[in-house]
Amino acid sequence: MAQMARMISELNLMRRTVALVLLASLFSMIGMGPSASAQTVNGRARFAGKCASCHGNSAEGNENIKAPPLSGQNAEYLIRQIENFRSGRRHAINENSPATIMIAIAQTLTDDAEIRAIANYLSKLPVKQSNVLNPSVNEQGRLLFPVCIGCHSSKGEGNSALGAPRIAGMPSWYLAGQLHAFKEGGRGTTADDKYGRQMVSIADSLIEPGDFEAVAAYLSSLSMKK
Repeated sequence: MAQMARMISELNLMRRTVALVLLASLFSMIGMGPSASAQTVNGRARFAGKCASCHGNSAEGNENIKAPPLSGQNAEYLIRQIENFRSGRRHAINENSPATIMIAIAQTLTDDAEIRAIANYLSKLPVKQSNVLNPSVNEQGRLLFPVCIGCHSSKGEGNSALGAPRIAGMPSWYLAGQLHAFKEGGRGTTADDKYGRQMVSIADSLIEPGDFEAVAAYLSSLSMKK
């Protein structure tokens, strides 16, 4: 009887081991462990509850209310911008500024883990290409693009080490709007916003009429698949 009990115990242990191996293999096949999967689900749920009404269910953005696309953006950049809205580094130029809404939303995001989960979820979403094509404007923008390369890289893909977000494939209305914000005092005005202050100097270097729109159109036409 003792031998039989031992055999049954060993058989049960073997079954549990096989089950654990299969489960680990499954997570390996889909490219994430249990904690990563939980974080993705958490980020998706939090995004749906707090962000999707403006930025779209797939984070594709909404030009009508000037809500930019967030899909495929660098997670650290997204986290920093939420903090900038919370702290006042980013502020509304006037009462009609889209920043007014984001400041209010950012104030509801008080849990750092929640913010990181949302940012990580968004960073893994596929990028929706804008594909704005205007040969004459794009050529002017192409000639201006070198002012962006030092931080945002040669294809506009961004550089996490320099705190520079992806700008390739972003809609031109958003990119031009942000250049105007840097120029007009909506961004980069506080002493502790070093990345924003760098962008102010870049915006100030684009002095000809239509420069913002031209470089934005060119960046929007760049292919950036994720």
